[in-house]
Amino acid sequence: MGARDPTFFAGAGLALLDTVLRDDPPFAGALRQRLALGAAVSCAKMARLREDASGLRDAEHLASVGAQTSPAGRMHRLWRLTGEELVGLLQGKTPVRKDAPPHRNRHRGRRRLRLAAVC
Repeated sequence: MGARDPTFFAGAGLALLDTVLRDDPPFAGALRQRLALGAAVSCAKMARLREDASGLRDAEHLASVGAQTSPAGRMHRLWRLTGEELVGLLQGKTPVRKDAPPHRNRHRGRRRLRLAAVC
């Protein structure tokens, strides 16, 4: 393995990206959202859903308040909330979900695991 090996440069790039993102720059939230959308698109393809990136985003964000979203919308929400919770855990904060009543939080974990198993 020489210094010109592509895996060496890929690892160096990831290490640099990690150090930049640990400082929580202003663009980190946008990057997390883009990565969550990409992960949701990959899972949607594996789950044989027909929505693409814009369809997944629209399925969640254009749904009326309090209405059930489609499976594609739920998959996008799963990845988006997972990214937010992981950042909270890495920063030592306890994740607090504002969009769900307290009595439903204990069931959300099981649904999340069930959806994650599809991916």
